[in-house]
Amino acid sequence: KLLICFGAVPGSGKTSIAKILEDRYKGIRVNTEEIAKIIKIVCKKESKYNESHILEDYLYYFGQKHSYPNGLIILDASIDRRYKRIMMVAEEQEFDLFIINIKVPKKTIIERIKKRNKENAYGYFKEMNKWEKEHKIFEENVEPDIALLNEDNLDLTLLFSKLDRILHK
Repeated sequence: KLLICFGAVPGSGKTSIAKILEDRYKGIRVNTEEIAKIIKIVCKKESKYNESHILEDYLYYFGQKHSYPNGLIILDASIDRRYKRIMMVAEEQEFDLFIINIKVPKKTIIERIKKRNKENAYGYFKEMNKWEKEHKIFEENVEPDIALLNEDNLDLTLLFSKLDRILHK
């Protein structure tokens, strides 16, 4: 079983890359933002469901009760602030981890957030310094399997090469 996860701030391209990996490797992509929206609609609550709990609950579910053909889960979420818990859950569920660190210039992130979330861009910008600090701590404590620079022309050739070797043993 392989768990692919990302170290990155919002706007860095996690979802774009996760969707590409999902399509190429036919893994199960878990996006905590999408799950939280569904829970909010189903439960008709205005309060935000704890995203960390969603992710951990899903990892336990997939690790224990769900069968999936190729054993690949792609976490379409940053593990920056919860990397210790994710590593612990992965170990308990006997997942191998593949960590992708995404670096993006701040100017590019700001442009992407403005384009993607016009109404809520200010809310993102208020949190930006916190996310950058969390990502820096993550980078100081976690050795990724690959680091990607996601600017205008993202090259995933090396990522594909590494994953191909792991998944097609």
